[in-house]
Amino acid sequence: MFYGTGTVVRARARKLARQVVRQRDFNLFKGESLLDTTEVPGLIFVEHEDWPRGEANFHCDTLSDALAAMVPVNELHDFMTAWLLWSLEEEWRFVLALGQGTYVALIRRDPSVLLRYVNAGDVYWPALRSVGRRFGPMVDDAPREIWESWRVVKFALAELGVPPSLLDVAPQGGPSEFLKHSAN
Repeated sequence: MFYGTGTVVRARARKLARQVVRQRDFNLFKGESLLDTTEVPGLIFVEHEDWPRGEANFHCDTLSDALAAMVPVNELHDFMTAWLLWSLEEEWRFVLALGQGTYVALIRRDPSVLLRYVNAGDVYWPALRSVGRRFGPMVDDAPREIWESWRVVKFALAELGVPPSLLDVAPQGGPSEFLKHSAN
């Protein structure tokens, strides 16, 4: 579903997003067609990336972005918050909520939602970190580790009172380690 060229994967994501938005049922996609990133080569993009063109990669940002683009504006925040909370329950779902589409759910700065997202990051942190330098978007044509690419969790932590200057170095045990530095 999320493996292929960016153009192909975005088309698949838009098709699924139309069904999900129309039926208001996130469980329409159960992950049965997902590939194991440990068994299949390719980069793992958590935000929109067109490079390298024509190569198959994992475009994990596409469903969140497609959902955010298709929901009526007056329903956007509530819908994307429900999507985010649904995504926290399983690792494969959580990976789909690492990118920019997730900002919509966090933008109201609800501490309980921000904290649930950060704490879910702790649960999946060992698996995310073990992937190594396969994440994008790319900087200087080089893949990055998850912490370098995962801007949304840094936003959540900053909104919870963690000074952004502390977020440059990846935590050992997971994102919530930074909460001890929270001003809140």
